[in-house]
Amino acid sequence: MVRAALRRDLIARRLALTTEEVARRSEAIIGRVEQLPAYGQARVLMTYVAFRQEVETRELIRRALAHGKQVVVPRVDREEHRLLAVAIDGLQDLFPGAWGIPEPKAVAGRTVAPSAIDVVIVPGVAFDRCGNRLGYGGGYYDRFLPTLRPAAAVVALAYGFQVLQELPPGPHDVPVQYVVTEDEVIVCRRKGEEAR
Repeated sequence: MVRAALRRDLIARRLALTTEEVARRSEAIIGRVEQLPAYGQARVLMTYVAFRQEVETRELIRRALAHGKQVVVPRVDREEHRLLAVAIDGLQDLFPGAWGIPEPKAVAGRTVAPSAIDVVIVPGVAFDRCGNRLGYGGGYYDRFLPTLRPAAAVVALAYGFQVLQELPPGPHDVPVQYVVTEDEVIVCRRKGEEAR
C-alpha cells in the first residue's frame, strides 16, 4: 500500500534528525505558529505533545500557558477509540500514556469540550498544500476533528520534507487549514478553491 510505504519512509527520515536539528527547526516552526492570527486570538489551545522526533511542542505549551491561554492536550481513550481533550497546568501534568506518548494522567474535572477549543495543533506524518494529512493510521484525530466547532482552526506542524506535492486523502481523513513548517505557513485550499 502506497500510504503505508510513505508513512514508513517519512517516519524513518524524521527519526534520522539529530536533537539539534529538531530543536532548531521546531523553534522556527513555533515562532511561525505564534504569528498566526488564530493563535493570537485563541483562548483555548489544544496541542499534541511531541514524540519520536516530531516537531517539538513543549516550548509552545510553556509559552501558551505563560500568555494566559488554557492548554489542553489529547489523552487516548483506547476503549472508546477516541481522543479526550484534557486541560493541563504545565508539563509536570504529563506522563507516558498510550504507546508511550506523553499525556495527562488525571482527567476528572479536567476534560474540555471540543466546542470550547479555538485552535488544535495536530501531528502527522505527511501533508500537502490542500491540507490533506497522513496520520499514523489510528484515525483518532479524524474522529476528533469533526467534533470541533466550525470556527476552530486546525494547524499542522511539519518539517519541510513532510510537505508533499499531492497526498490523496483517505476515506475518513479530515484536512487541516494550515501547515506550518520551518520555512513557511501554508494556508490550505481545497482543489479548485480560489484564494480569498
